[in-house]
Amino acid sequence: MPVGLYRKQDPAGQSKYQSTKDLAGRQERVLPGTPGILKQRTQSGKKYWVREYIRADSKKTDEYIGPESSISKTQIAKWTSQIDLAKALAAGSASLRLFGYQRIDRKPAAVIEVFFNRGLIQGGLVLVGSHAYGALLNELGLFAPGYRTGDIDVARASRLTVALPVGLSPQDVLKETGKPSASFMLPGADGIAVDLLVPGKQ
Repeated sequence: MPVGLYRKQDPAGQSKYQSTKDLAGRQERVLPGTPGILKQRTQSGKKYWVREYIRADSKKTDEYIGPESSISKTQIAKWTSQIDLAKALAAGSASLRLFGYQRIDRKPAAVIEVFFNRGLIQGGLVLVGSHAYGALLNELGLFAPGYRTGDIDVARASRLTVALPVGLSPQDVLKETGKPSASFMLPGADGIAVDLLVPGKQ
């Protein structure tokens, strides 16, 4: 008997997806890389706080938080809460993969993280293409054969105005070429392409 292309996820998987989605909605920003840990470092006799984590390219790095003297216990508690939330999301994502839910690879996810943290998603940038298809399958609670793509397709339905901090250009965020529709090949051996699609004149 032929097997259908799609099948419904079981209730346990759907429940796990919903709880993980609710956790994700609590994020003020997406922490780059792995959740990491808070550490105190000392340089020239002065102590400071960092979040040590592993980037999408597997390199260990520090996210500078500030000098020990100016970081309050409340701030440390907030950072700890963010890291704990990121760990819970990572565990939830791993569980969903076992249930057969679609999961994006680390490097494309890192690109989307930048879009979110820079406010582009909130400003109207929309994920389309294969990764959007995977997200839609998850949202509908459907299991289907996986997909493989090195591209990230994003679009905007109308004019997208982006305010950038002083000293930060669109090139720094998207490697912008000045064209309204463009494809950006990110550096590295993986050859991840980001395609920015815009509406036509009609």
